[in-house]
Amino acid sequence: MSIESLVGSLSDGLGWLSRGFQGNFVAGLISSVFTLIGAHVLNQIRLSNKFKPLAGSYAHKPIHESTNFPTDGVTELIYEGGNTFKTSGSSSEGNWTGRLTMRKDIPNLGDGVYRYIDENRIDCGIHQIQVSPDRKSINVLVVNTSYGTKYEGRTSAYLWVRE
Repeated sequence: MSIESLVGSLSDGLGWLSRGFQGNFVAGLISSVFTLIGAHVLNQIRLSNKFKPLAGSYAHKPIHESTNFPTDGVTELIYEGGNTFKTSGSSSEGNWTGRLTMRKDIPNLGDGVYRYIDENRIDCGIHQIQVSPDRKSINVLVVNTSYGTKYEGRTSAYLWVRE
């Protein structure tokens, strides 16, 4: 079988693609799939450019002297993709891990959850964060949700400062 006859039989078998509704439908479907994939990839690149620079190590610092939260710790932000970070930290209070999600519409705001991972400690809560315009520090509001309203130090605020 010659190449010409192979190409001819192949084009005869696929000739329906070059005319009529079926051909237009298949072409439209293929172009739509590629357009969706391209839009998703571009969105992920934009989110990465916006949020990935926040990844790193941050020291805990007081906002003012009356803070009731230990400020001897370190928090690590690990970029997971999109607008999401894995968090881990340690201080005199213990070791914890969590997740943060940054807002896409207001990129300097985010929130997430944390849980202490030390043995015999059941303690968790919510982080609400606001990134400074220079991206060198992050204001953090911590709400401990483990104790309800009976725990006096349930809410506190401090800074994460880039090391």
